[in-house]
Amino acid sequence: MKKLYSYTSYIGSIFKGAKPAVSVAFLAAITSAVANIAILFATKALIDAVVGSGKDAGHVALILAVLALAMFAAKTMPRIQNVAVERANTGFLKHQFDDLHVALYGSPTLEVVEDPQMRSTLETVSNQLVKMSGSVGVGPLFQIFNARLSALCVTGVVLAWNPLIALALIGLMWWAAATWESYGEKAFASLYDSGSQALSHATWYNSLLTDWRNAGEARVWGIRSLALSRFSQLWHEAVRPMWAEQDKQLRAVYLSSGVASTFVVGCWLWSIHGALTGALTVGSCIMIIQAVDQMGLWGPVGGDAEIRVAQHKKQWEELRRMRHQAEAGADGKGSDRWRKKSLNGDGGDAEVRSHQVAPEATVGEAGAIHVRELTFGYPGGTDVLKNVSFDVQPGEVVGVVGKNGCGKSTLVKLLCGLYKPEAGTIEVGGNSPGECVAERKLAVVHQQGARLPLTVVENATIGAGVHGSAADAARDALELAGSPELMHRTGVLDISQSEGSSLSGGQWQRIGLARAFVRTASQAEVLILDEPTAKLDIKTEADMYASVMGNRGKITTILVTHRLATVRGCDRIIVLDGGGIAEVGTHDQLMHDGGLYAEAFKTQATLLGLGESRHE
Repeated sequence: MKKLYSYTSYIGSIFKGAKPAVSVAFLAAITSAVANIAILFATKALIDAVVGSGKDAGHVALILAVLALAMFAAKTMPRIQNVAVERANTGFLKHQFDDLHVALYGSPTLEVVEDPQMRSTLETVSNQLVKMSGSVGVGPLFQIFNARLSALCVTGVVLAWNPLIALALIGLMWWAAATWESYGEKAFASLYDSGSQALSHATWYNSLLTDWRNAGEARVWGIRSLALSRFSQLWHEAVRPMWAEQDKQLRAVYLSSGVASTFVVGCWLWSIHGALTGALTVGSCIMIIQAVDQMGLWGPVGGDAEIRVAQHKKQWEELRRMRHQAEAGADGKGSDRWRKKSLNGDGGDAEVRSHQVAPEATVGEAGAIHVRELTFGYPGGTDVLKNVSFDVQPGEVVGVVGKNGCGKSTLVKLLCGLYKPEAGTIEVGGNSPGECVAERKLAVVHQQGARLPLTVVENATIGAGVHGSAADAARDALELAGSPELMHRTGVLDISQSEGSSLSGGQWQRIGLARAFVRTASQAEVLILDEPTAKLDIKTEADMYASVMGNRGKITTILVTHRLATVRGCDRIIVLDGGGIAEVGTHDQLMHDGGLYAEAFKTQATLLGLGESRHE
């Protein structure tokens, strides 16, 4: 009963999402089944008329007309059904997604909220919907419905010939169908259940290798070879339970299919014997052979339809479980509560103000950064950066600020060698950014760093070129990052972004900082921090910047941030606006100048002061 209820809910969900298309598909299936049974009877009548020569030409012509009409319907209806099924599948997925939005935000048209947990939930469910769209379960579901309906229509023919044979055929075909469905359902479920963690980790490593959003992290930290080997290992670990379950279930499939096929051949031979002895007409014999053959549609449907439906249903159940979790965690207040406002203001074009001309770095000197007339734009868009030039001396700490969309993150990607400039040059320690990354001379902390299903020590030291004890290096780096207690965590970390995962967003951010500190302690000459404190509390943020400033003179540091209070102690601050450098100077000089930086700093000082007092 539980299984019947589950399938009823699943089919009801499909019908609810696309009522017109599903209705058309059902009508097309019924018409096609009626046409097929009409073909059987028309063929019998035609053969008996020709063999017996007892029918006039008009009667034969009528039989041929019925046969032609039935064949036309049998060929046309499946094409109509295919179109309806495609529309039903699209409607079903759209309904699921809109239903999710209503559950979370109250309206399917609201923008995605900025709350990280809610956004993560939506992304997870969206990924599940993508998987479901790839498996396309509505089509196979109608394949099964068509088969069962056709089998039901021809069952009456076999019942009229021999009721016992008809009942035996139904039982054998149901047995074969049940074993085949069990094979697909249990094997696929084992992939979800027994190998769920390994599958999740394997998928994560695969995203590091194939997803452009993770390409930068994989390249900067040199973890592509590790990701490839771990993906292979974990994927085999994940699918091993499925293979074992497949082998177990296939034995039952072979037995049931073999017995059913043998019985069908026996029925054919028995009907032929009836025709030879005169118990059946030739037309009746052929009709019975065709009917027995079509009764096989009670059994497994070709094209692995049962397996695909079982997979699609399992994914739908997983989606429903995710939605229930999301509903339990939703606050029902919509996205307005979480919308962010840029603290830099809209700003406007401003002429470049610079009381302190950026000193020229010596080309080739370790840790020196030399940028000249840098221009870069994304395909199909305007230039994000235009003729940008600056130098950073070895050991200098330089802040890069500006309003959203001014090119800060793009500049980071260019400095890391992830993008190539359209014009101009970038040199880091006399090398290109790509060479600098390859030689591990560069350490980067991104706002959304890689979460690797490794231990804390492995996460902190991966790709860092540690000399000596990895545990000691990780301990020192985590101390600088403000989370020495993470060393007490053992085992592989949970990479889930959902509530209840092993680490919070802030703790993952500190591990990313520790990873950078490990590399700077070993061989890196340049440290780039791209919004590194987005998920840190105020005290941890202050401690982290104290560590950065403590390395002044040792490590060249580029600090990219929208929180202007964090760059007050930098040797120089570069203000980006309109694709270029608008202002350059120290904090005091830029405040005295009264330009973009001074205006934005005063605005943030007021707004952040209110926000922090509330938090406290």
